Amino acid sequence: MKNKLITLLLMMASYSFAHDCQTLEAENQTLINQILERKQVVWFEPFENEFQSNQINVKLLKVVGDKKTQTVKMDVLFTNKGVNIDKMITKVKSIIQAGGDEVLLNKVIFGSKENTNSGYSGAYVKLLRDKPLKCTYIFKGVVPETKVIIAFPLSFKYHKEGTQSTQFIEDRVLFNDLLIDWK
Repeated sequence: MKNKLITLLLMMASYSFAHDCQTLEAENQTLINQILERKQVVWFEPFENEFQSNQINVKLLKVVGDKKTQTVKMDVLFTNKGVNIDKMITKVKSIIQAGGDEVLLNKVIFGSKENTNSGYSGAYVKLLRDKPLKCTYIFKGVVPETKVIIAFPLSFKYHKEGTQSTQFIEDRVLFNDLLIDWK
C-alpha cells in the first residue's frame, strides 16, 4: 500500500511539473515575442538620407509629425546634376509605419504645385541643373505613438531636354527606419 501511495504522489508531482513547465514555456515565448516587437521599433541602423540616382540627387531633409492633426510631413530635395529636365513627376502611394501598417499619401507639394491625389504626385515640373527643388509629402492618420517609419518608397520619372517626349526615365529610392520628430 505504501508503494502505491508513493507511486501515486510521484505521478501527481511529475504531472504538476510538466504542467508548470508548459506554462513557463508559453510565458517565455510571450516574452520573446514582446522583445522582438520592441526590437523592430527600438533597434535599427541609422538611415541613409541621401541617394544619387543617375543624374538626380535625392535627399530627405526632415520627417516631422503633428500630434494634433496626426500627420507626418516629409521634405525631400531633388537636385539635378546633369542635363536640364523639362518634365519630372514623383509617384508616392504610402509609407509603412512600425508594425507594418500602411499610411496613404494625403497631399503633396511639388515645387509650387499642390496635389491631393495619390499616384503620380503633382503636375510635371522642370528640374534645372544645380537648382534644387523641394517636395513635401504629407501623410494623414499616423498616431503620435508611432516613432519610426519603416519604409518610404519614392518613385519618380523624368524627361531630359532635347529627347523625344515619350522617352521617360523611371527611377526610385527607398528610405528606411526614419525617426519622426513629433511637435
